Amino acid sequence: MKHTIHGRCPYCFYPQSGEACTHCRPDSRRPNPADLLPNGYILDQRYIVGHVLHSNSEATLYAAFDRVAGRVLSLREYYPKVLSVRRPDGGLSARPGKEVPFKALRMDFEEVCRYLSRQRADRCIIPCLDVLSWGDTVYGVFTEKEGQTLEDYLLTRGGRLAWTEVKKPFLQLLNTVSAFNREGIIHRGISPVTLHYVDGRLMLAGFGTSAFRTGHSELEAELFYGYAAPEQYTPRGWQGAWTDVYALGAVLYHILSGQRPVDYHGRLTGETLIPPEDFDPTIPHHVSEAILKAMALEVEARFNSADGLYSALLEDADGHTAVFDASGMPPAGGAKKRRGGVLSALGLGAIGLGLTAFLLLRTGWLPGPTPTPDPQPSSESQPASSESVPEPLMTPELVGRDFEALLRDGEFIAYYALSDPAREFSDTVEQGRIISQYPEAGRELAEGQKIHVTISLGPEYTTMPNLIGWRVEEAKRELNVWGIPYHEDLLEIVGEEYTYGIVAKLSIEPGTELSRKTQKVYIYTGRP
Repeated sequence: MKHTIHGRCPYCFYPQSGEACTHCRPDSRRPNPADLLPNGYILDQRYIVGHVLHSNSEATLYAAFDRVAGRVLSLREYYPKVLSVRRPDGGLSARPGKEVPFKALRMDFEEVCRYLSRQRADRCIIPCLDVLSWGDTVYGVFTEKEGQTLEDYLLTRGGRLAWTEVKKPFLQLLNTVSAFNREGIIHRGISPVTLHYVDGRLMLAGFGTSAFRTGHSELEAELFYGYAAPEQYTPRGWQGAWTDVYALGAVLYHILSGQRPVDYHGRLTGETLIPPEDFDPTIPHHVSEAILKAMALEVEARFNSADGLYSALLEDADGHTAVFDASGMPPAGGAKKRRGGVLSALGLGAIGLGLTAFLLLRTGWLPGPTPTPDPQPSSESQPASSESVPEPLMTPELVGRDFEALLRDGEFIAYYALSDPAREFSDTVEQGRIISQYPEAGRELAEGQKIHVTISLGPEYTTMPNLIGWRVEEAKRELNVWGIPYHEDLLEIVGEEYTYGIVAKLSIEPGTELSRKTQKVYIYTGRP
């Protein structure tokens, strides 16, 4: 059964006048893909499904409308496509042979959502209002994400913020991360994409299961280039609070320096992580040093908790008290093999314990006994020519791939490095996809060699939309959606029929074809 709401956009559910919605993007005003819930689908006789906001290997995020509360929400559906298929009734079924990992990860996903639903309002987390089990899958009902992502907010502020401006919200964020780390929850995906800047606070979203944030696991990992910790690129890495510490350090590095931090693979091949204070001498030395320690490649060299980073960022660290818990740190000498999920951290109830433990052990989510290392043969017993020659690293085929998705591909960034991309208009390649690459696919890469790519900006020519009568800020947002450049300064028209702040005229007539490369639009409004 499908449903629409009179007077509201059927895709984003915001009020609209006439046929055009001024809130959502034009490319979101189309039916959802066939393997996802359709627009207008009613879930649990309460939530109406809108357009897809985001989809990855673990879950799909939809815009939604709560018929009972009369409010716009977001709905996060557990839907690992490699493990499950969509049924005609909208529910999910595990793929043949994937029943055990599908159920185990679903339990983990549900525990994460239920944990978030129990959090206090003062914590820096996008609230989860409800958890719904239906159709053999699980839905987290979240408030609508307000404000902007930190990544977008920084763009509006020239790319970076001063320490004095970000100190308070960042320390509040550290308190929240410290709290859920102590309760056994590891985020593993803290980045400028999963952080939102809302009314002067940094709010964290994007929680997921450990398999979703670990390379070479059951799911295609979503790892954020420059922010993911080294131990996340292999299931053998020992993850813990120190994993989130690395990401927090990388985020603060970006905020203060205005630069995306060098990914750990680049650092392994000789790229230097420049101290933040070298970009801006107003950054306090102790803050710069704390960031570099948080981003140490070796887990033993980092702060073992967000509390440690918090204390180091204070101007007078000796005058403050912080609680440190060293019991969870990996022992000196290297990280041991261990994979503990949210379920093992939170504890399992007596009911169903046997089945749960069986499922988790089968999929590696519950840590078993630490394996005894195989005895190393003595040097006398090894043949002199036992060293193996590493296989050459070949350039993968990147042409046609989505660039942003490539940056989140843990399998790719575990082995390859990219230079800053070039961008150009293309009538044949979709916006955001790779047009060309160098070296070409199949060529051998030298050690430390980066791959150069060119990304499509989409077609050069487009049609000027009719924005007359729109509010100026909404018109600018619509022009940004279409990729049409415009002058920030407004031109004024004298006349009683014109109102300041409302678009009265455009320098390019609506319906006219224009070049996004060579033309720039002037917006006219009434004189104040």
